[in-house]
Amino acid sequence: EILQLPFARVFIGLDPSYSIMPQGFFEQPESSTHLTFNQKIETGGLELIYTVDSHFHSRLTGLFPNCSVSHLNSALLKVLPGYNGTSSPRLFARVNPGFVDIAYFGRFSNVQLMNRYDYQTPSDLIYFILLCCEELKIEREETELMLSGEVDLNSQVHDLCYLYFNQVSLIQPTGNVHFSKAFDDFPKHRYFNLFNLGT
Repeated sequence: EILQLPFARVFIGLDPSYSIMPQGFFEQPESSTHLTFNQKIETGGLELIYTVDSHFHSRLTGLFPNCSVSHLNSALLKVLPGYNGTSSPRLFARVNPGFVDIAYFGRFSNVQLMNRYDYQTPSDLIYFILLCCEELKIEREETELMLSGEVDLNSQVHDLCYLYFNQVSLIQPTGNVHFSKAFDDFPKHRYFNLFNLGT
């Protein structure tokens, strides 16, 4: 019944596995069962590549004919550079059950890292965050770790992060995102990617 209501704009965020590559290198594969999308990332001349089952995509566009379909991380790649600290660098981790997306932006907000890591335990998750720090020569004592997704202040993930980083915070949407007061009860960091989907 709610799907029959008129919507001014519909944004649909998908979260399948992805790859990031320089613009111009992607070639559309021929497949009848999957659609492959490449979304241009405004900063850094990159494309986010992901596939979606063609029947699923047809169903979505049948329900919402003029919808905008994008990968959830495309929204992150648009808004996270604005969160990059001027006084200290920031590392971003979007925690999900079974995987974490880690992002890091260098000077001039260029993407240095955006990758997904599968994990089973909180120790696995912190291992991948620390691995990224080691590979990119990120100074943990000077870097703020900003968390979003399935994590809260009382979680084991948050506690482990505090063992290795002096500054750990839960990211909040900017004041540019406005929703009904009904959304005030939801933790903003948990749905950060959804709050920024239409940006």
